[in-house]
Amino acid sequence: MLSFPLIVFPALEIICHATTLCTDTEEHKLPWSKRCIVTSSVIIIISVIATFEVDNLGRVVSLIGSLLGCPIVFVLPPLIHNKLVKNTLTTIVLNYAVSGFGIIVMFITTFATVTTWNEEVSI
Repeated sequence: MLSFPLIVFPALEIICHATTLCTDTEEHKLPWSKRCIVTSSVIIIISVIATFEVDNLGRVVSLIGSLLGCPIVFVLPPLIHNKLVKNTLTTIVLNYAVSGFGIIVMFITTFATVTTWNEEVSI
């Protein structure tokens, strides 16, 4: 419970930056009152989902892993590598292939999680 602010902070920062339309870095910050509304709304939504889906917590974690874990592991690193390093054509193609593989895996695992959501879980 005490680590929740540390876990949610990066996502809340991304959401707060995404809700502003400014491209200037100085004006890219939300005012304090609007930031409180955005962060409180996100936390309330997460709490409501957790309350209703407490029996399906493993499925919720699986869905989050499918939607967020696959891109973080397979899609973003090769794309960042393409931007940071001067690559050969072969490396660029391989990086895009790994990213494409990550997107395919993301859709397959998300589909599998959603289609098996109502099935009984045997332990």
